[in-house]
Amino acid sequence: MSTGTGPPGEGTTYELLEVHARLMEVLRRRQKLTWVDDDLTMPQLKVLVRLYADGPCSAGRLAEELGVSRPAVTGFVDRLEGKGLLRRRRHPSDRRALMIELTAEGSRRVEAVYDAHRREMAALFAQLAPEDQRALLQGLRALCAVAEGRGLVP
Repeated sequence: MSTGTGPPGEGTTYELLEVHARLMEVLRRRQKLTWVDDDLTMPQLKVLVRLYADGPCSAGRLAEELGVSRPAVTGFVDRLEGKGLLRRRRHPSDRRALMIELTAEGSRRVEAVYDAHRREMAALFAQLAPEDQRALLQGLRALCAVAEGRGLVP
């Protein structure tokens, strides 16, 4: 663990960054188990989660938001459409454009991943002492307030 000094922050800020990175790594490894038996790759899951969170969009916009090429998105969409998890449809006002949207089964799969994540996090929180739960809640509320004030959280 850190001594609490060094870039890119000072003291407690640096230690918070280190602990956050450690937590994210542990959660990333644990979350892989959530869909390890699933037939989805991480990029495919990202496509589904994006569509679930923000609704239908074009392939170009999806590529831009995910930071991948349009051909990569085409491949993801082809495979996910083949699995019945999303579909292409004509844009309502531009017949040349296609929109990509989740199917009911696609929504169900994303909800299953979210539910598994919530159960996993609830199990971790339950292992904390009540005073640690309250302290964490207070800290997370404060962090959300700061992030929302800076426009970081929708």
